[in-house]
Amino acid sequence: MLEIKNVSKSFKDFNVLKDVNLTFDKGVYGLLSPNGAGKTTLIKMIVTLLHPDSGDILWNGENIASLDGSYRELVGYLPQKFGYYRDDSPTQFLTYMAALNGVDTAVAKERCQKLLERVGLGDVTHKKMKKFSGGMIQRVGIANALMNDPQIVIFDEPTAGLDPMERVRFRHILAELGKTKIVILSTHIVSDIENIADQVVMIKDHEIYACDTIEAILKDHNADNLETAFMNIYGGEALEDAI
Repeated sequence: MLEIKNVSKSFKDFNVLKDVNLTFDKGVYGLLSPNGAGKTTLIKMIVTLLHPDSGDILWNGENIASLDGSYRELVGYLPQKFGYYRDDSPTQFLTYMAALNGVDTAVAKERCQKLLERVGLGDVTHKKMKKFSGGMIQRVGIANALMNDPQIVIFDEPTAGLDPMERVRFRHILAELGKTKIVILSTHIVSDIENIADQVVMIKDHEIYACDTIEAILKDHNADNLETAFMNIYGGEALEDAI
């Protein structure tokens, strides 16, 4: 279980997040808010790239700061942008990243092929990535986030560059992962999560505005769909970017 207790974060005089309290168990969690609401800051604290100014983040009751590397081994993370070597093939890149993360060579080799097939890249495993489209690169990133068989999987705006068919494939992957892992999907696009999220987390005015099922959020805002609820919460301008 991943718990966030009374976490706040500021940059200089700007308060990004205030007194955030969340609990994550197995399932898919959609972190849905307009750009700039603090989603990426929250994610970076969960993956230890940033530290809270106050409050605690706990994994099974222990502070993740004290768990250090043993916690990071449990986390798979796809940031909005990730670095890669353009002359590498997906196989070379994933094998290299697996080695950096301490994954056994034989395990990495087998897992690499399976993951590339899972994201629809099984026929280009040895092709140089400089020839890939943006959507193909993003799928390599998705595979990389799963390489260490993490218990916590976090994707930050992962559907950028994916075409409609790739988005459908990705949603199927998320739904399957959510059966056994904590999956957190940060997005400002309603359609990314409306059919797969077990719970939706919304941030507004630096605080957690909602953390509930889609059905409960729709009921609370007298809405027929999540787009309407999103508009009611954030306004029409936010919705333009969310569909």
